Amino acid sequence: MSEGNLMIDTGQHMLEGLFDRGENPSTAAIVCHPHPLYGGDMDNGVVVAMQKTLRSCGWSTLRFNFRGVGGSSGSYGEGEGEAEDTKGVAAYLSQQGFDTICLGGYSFGAWVALKAVGPQLSPACTILVSPPVDFLSFANLALPSTPCLITLGDRDDFCRLASLRQWIAQQTVDEALIEVELLPRCDHFYGVNEALLSAKIGMFLARHFKNE
Repeated sequence: MSEGNLMIDTGQHMLEGLFDRGENPSTAAIVCHPHPLYGGDMDNGVVVAMQKTLRSCGWSTLRFNFRGVGGSSGSYGEGEGEAEDTKGVAAYLSQQGFDTICLGGYSFGAWVALKAVGPQLSPACTILVSPPVDFLSFANLALPSTPCLITLGDRDDFCRLASLRQWIAQQTVDEALIEVELLPRCDHFYGVNEALLSAKIGMFLARHFKNE
């Protein structure tokens, strides 16, 4: 199947999204896009690569525009509003019968994804692509106690490996749940490295969800 357009009513805003139903009726993945004030939206190339990989692994996928982006109502919410958007999208998927959620985000979207984690959104796994630890504050953000893949490039000025390791060292979850993949000759924007990123995501999902 191909992605279909939809509008999600979160109670605060109407959010524009693209949904693609996978083979498993219970598993779905949310993909959060990069910073809207710097041109980020759900059609970003890295977001699309993440969506295609998740879908090829059998997951239903939902990528969407944060408030104020594209056809979504509202205006930029300083990260807090976008976290509420993400919770609203997760609630929508739950209402559709999906009880296993993979939460993914690229750059600003990774930051927002972690902000959204809590009682209203407890993901089965997280995929954080270049979380911008050298650009936004991750000081009070905690990883959930489920498998997590974090990717970054060795030329990423917004997510330096040393900064990422320092943040991970402050986490209280079992480090065995955290997988870090450093992509060679890759900056924050991935460019020609999207295929390698997709391969890393596919292997991560295969390791942890063999029977999904």
